[in-house]
Amino acid sequence: MAIVLTYHARERMARRGVTECMIEEAIFTPDRTGQGYDGKRLAFKAFAQGELRSSTSLTETTT
Repeated sequence: MAIVLTYHARERMARRGVTECMIEEAIFTPDRTGQGYDGKRLAFKAFAQGELRSSTSLTETTT
């Protein structure tokens, strides 16, 4: 599964010192999950710097 990060997400990551590895870890091995708006899945993961919350939506891609 490919993860596509929006420009907005990358801006926030840079400001907060969040790496792509941290995002992947939160999405694939979350400490807990929840339901967000519009059917989005929320994934929460604790790191030394604090808790990371990721909002994801699943889309189909064609190759």
